[in-house]
Parts: sequence; C-alpha cells; structure tokens
Amino acid sequence: MNSTPSNERQCDQGQNPTAKAVYGDCPPWEICNTWPCRHTPCQDVDWLASLEEGSLYPEFHRKAWWYFQYPSLLEGVPSEEAEKYRATFDRCQRLLDKTESIRDEIRVNRLRMRREWGVPLPDLEYLKTLDIDALKKELAEKITFLFKSDEKLQKMRRYRRALAGTGS
Repeated sequence: MNSTPSNERQCDQGQNPTAKAVYGDCPPWEICNTWPCRHTPCQDVDWLASLEEGSLYPEFHRKAWWYFQYPSLLEGVPSEEAEKYRATFDRCQRLLDKTESIRDEIRVNRLRMRREWGVPLPDLEYLKTLDIDALKKELAEKITFLFKSDEKLQKMRRYRRALAGTGS
C-alpha cells in the first residue's frame, strides 16, 4: 500500500462513488480538479493517506488498525504480509498523537465551508444561555417515565402469559 496520498490527482467526483469518498466534499457548483483541495476537511498528510487507504483498500485498512492496536495478533500472519501492516504503524501512531489537532482542523474547515455556502450555523449565544442542570433533570425525568412505562408493560405481559398458561 502506498502510505502517501496522491497529491494533484484528478478528481472525478460524482462519476465514481469511491472517488467521491476519497477526494473530498466539493460542492456541485465548485468541483476542484485536484485532490486534496480547499474542500478536503483536513490537509494533514497522514490523515489524507489514511483516508485514501481506507477508501481504496478498506479490508487492509481495518486490519492495519486492528493489528496496530493488538500487535500480538500479527504472530499468526505470514511475515511478508505482516510487514505490510507494520509499515503503517508509524502513521497510525502519528494519527493518534494528532487526533485533537486533526479534529479541530476538520471542525474549523466545515464551519468555514458552511459559512461560505450560506448554511445556518448554530446560535452559540443561545447555547450559552441553556441551563444544563435543568436539561439534565428534564432528561432524567423522561428516562424514568420510560422505564416505569416499560415496567408496567412487562407486568401486563407477564400477567397475560400467566392467564394464558392457566387456561382461564
């Protein structure tokens, strides 16, 4: 597997579902000719390589992460195949180390794109005014109500089964 993304690759978005998954989120009115482009949520080289690998070779990608997390499982894999997976471990570790910064970049870029496209953004001032404790209490009350309703339903079912079993 190639561990670096194919920069400056032609983007045939919309014609090939795999390409659409790999090459970013260009809007229909602004399809870029290369990938990565300004619409790609993150420009990190490791993230791009992982995205491309996961889209083009999903089984290998899943196994690479699995073996990265549980390297002892590679003992049962032929050495030539195991080396291909081990070659991805450095990138996996770098991605784990950069998780927060990658998430931040994706969040910022998505907000930027929404703003550019005219999509309404959440009202942060409204969110600041919410009473979290009151919301938690309201949610707890709803959950309690659901559990009590479920208990009543279970009692009714047991009662009906008991009646059916006695032949009444």
